[in-house]
Amino acid sequence: MNIILVTFSPFWSNESHIRRLLLSMKGMSSENKISVLCLSDTKEDPSIVNLYPDICFCQYPINYDGWKILDMNAVVSFIEEFAISSSADLVVQTMEVWDLIRECSQVFYGKIPFATIFHAMPFLAAPLSPSGNFESDVINYCVSWIEKYRVEYIQSHYMETRKILPMVAVICANPTVTYYFNTYFPHINCHTFNEGMIIENKIKDVSIEKHYDFVYMARMERWKWVEYLSEILRYTSIKLWRKVSVAILWRTDDMFSSEILSNLIKNRGDEFEIFYFGWANNELKENILSKSRVFIYPSYYDTYAIVLAEALWFWLPCIVWDLPFIEKNYNQIPNSIMRRIPSFDCESFALAAINFLENNKVSQVLRIFTSEEELYQEDILCYKKIVQDYGTFKSQRL
Repeated sequence: MNIILVTFSPFWSNESHIRRLLLSMKGMSSENKISVLCLSDTKEDPSIVNLYPDICFCQYPINYDGWKILDMNAVVSFIEEFAISSSADLVVQTMEVWDLIRECSQVFYGKIPFATIFHAMPFLAAPLSPSGNFESDVINYCVSWIEKYRVEYIQSHYMETRKILPMVAVICANPTVTYYFNTYFPHINCHTFNEGMIIENKIKDVSIEKHYDFVYMARMERWKWVEYLSEILRYTSIKLWRKVSVAILWRTDDMFSSEILSNLIKNRGDEFEIFYFGWANNELKENILSKSRVFIYPSYYDTYAIVLAEALWFWLPCIVWDLPFIEKNYNQIPNSIMRRIPSFDCESFALAAINFLENNKVSQVLRIFTSEEELYQEDILCYKKIVQDYGTFKSQRL
């Protein structure tokens, strides 16, 4: 097959939606013609290009404000011309940027099968108890605590969903997203990628000195509940009768979380001390995770949370709320390594953290090993099924 993958970040980036592509590309490019069209002005790292000599890496810089593409007509025209000139059998958009989904779905409809990998349900966070009425849940989401610019964007576009989705081959990046699609749009035929948690075995280095009691890692925004950290850490400090040390990685995505994080960092009291490292490349991430004792993650705004897989990779016991994304993606991880706490019970969360801190004798974690070959086989079967279904659809129309 001739497949075009439209990305928004180069492969060398640390973005989670790139990771699976990076791991399945060797098998993919050995038997198929693959072109990666990156909608960015950032060039691909030469080492990546050398690692995948059979892949055609291309760039097209766009004007993107984080929610919409400002030069949309030019971008869509380029993608269409690129796909046609390449004789593409399938175009796959790897992120759920709605404006581009809408425009490409209409441009390619009846010409070339077009798929989108959804890492989240469009226009929604991750509701704990989805009602099944998409429009109603979107309205409820908009009257919650999200920023005005998001509300305005969502209200302008969410009614398009029922019209556009039937024109797109929906690929859900993990089982939680499939759960939401099936709840809201049961008539949509979804393809599901099962996230590969760990790619290779690694021996635990017990000699590494531990510098941090806890570590928290996330792209922070409201519903990642960085604001719960202070309460959890305060409970923990009181129970332990000492100050606790906490490493925080990655960045904030809204003003609310920036203010909360700023207040946490400034705290120089007797209860906890924050060490903030900001955005983490793989080297920094490995350094901090390997020097931490327990991973705390009081978030409920997730569909997969790859940071949990990364924490498990470093043999870190994890504390989380007992939520849908945990049930769908991490139900095979035993309570002895991932403790699931009733939602928003900060005292129980703190007690579980203390238990792991004082009894951290984890010598082996029950882990899922997914090879690059397995990822490739799952991906290519999905892509072939989309192309096959499209051929059936065209025959029926004729």
